[in-house]
Amino acid sequence: MIAYFDSSSIVKWFFDEPFTELARDIKNKARIVVTSLLAFPEVLSAINRACKEGRCLESEMELVRNEFLRI
Repeated sequence: MIAYFDSSSIVKWFFDEPFTELARDIKNKARIVVTSLLAFPEVLSAINRACKEGRCLESEMELVRNEFLRI
């Protein structure tokens, strides 16, 4: 299976949100995962916003950001 993920779906890989398990399950089952280049800055922005909104600590944000950049 080839799966396309937009930025809001990619964020679900790192944060518990509605449909997180579905997004992670599809990612894990996909043979190929693709996205748009626009997803890169959008996901980084969402990670930073999660920290500003208190959904994670700054140290956790850095771990999530580093994990995303390794993908």
